[in-house]
Amino acid sequence: MGVIDWGAGPWRINVPEGGFGTFNLALVASKATTAEFRFCWPRIFVGVDVYNRGASDATITIHSPEIREISFTIKPGQLQRLRTGWRDVSSGVIFELKNGEGLRFDNLAYLPE
Repeated sequence: MGVIDWGAGPWRINVPEGGFGTFNLALVASKATTAEFRFCWPRIFVGVDVYNRGASDATITIHSPEIREISFTIKPGQLQRLRTGWRDVSSGVIFELKNGEGLRFDNLAYLPE
């Protein structure tokens, strides 16, 4: 069993492009306003790198069932390392997206309990 349960949901593997020289994650439905994954065992979600290949600013709000939310704005063409500052474990991570159709995700970071 792995560390993350991606579910049947919104994620797909994307080819290297733009800000990422390696395979990365994209949303199956480019107009999705939410995406999530669950940890198989509670973990501390540290952050993720995000590249905005879209034409407008994208806003990402990250939260979990157990932890407060934090928001970031990523400008078009920008690669940004998003760090949560969380110190508590969570069962999963939820991304709320505005103008997220061009977002790509890579280098997901977490710590064990």
